[in-house]
Amino acid sequence: MNTFKKEERLIQKKLIDKLYSLGKSFINYPLLFAYYELSNSKIPAQILITVSKKRIKKAIERNLIKRRIREAYRIHKNEFYETLLINKIQLILSISFIGNYMPKFDEIEAQIIKMIKEFNILFQNKK
Repeated sequence: MNTFKKEERLIQKKLIDKLYSLGKSFINYPLLFAYYELSNSKIPAQILITVSKKRIKKAIERNLIKRRIREAYRIHKNEFYETLLINKIQLILSISFIGNYMPKFDEIEAQIIKMIKEFNILFQNKK
């Protein structure tokens, strides 16, 4: 089930503020991942995707990068959800593009896969 539904998008201002003030982060260049664990969520993960106007000037390019990130996440989401469901964890997650160039889809996909592996390691160490 490779979909990316509206409920999976992080749009609540309170949760976004909590993510950036209390959450933890790590970098898989050119992506920055910020996450915060929740306790009462229906969905294993809600996600926010951002690309800075300061780094990428053209809106067309920013939107293309966001689409590529969204697609890479959508394709590999099931592996990520399995990890969260096994460990009974709900997350809010922000993926921010911090590069200043136009990345290829393969590069973004590789970083998303690496992020999933890092979460696997992180949550296995928590047990």
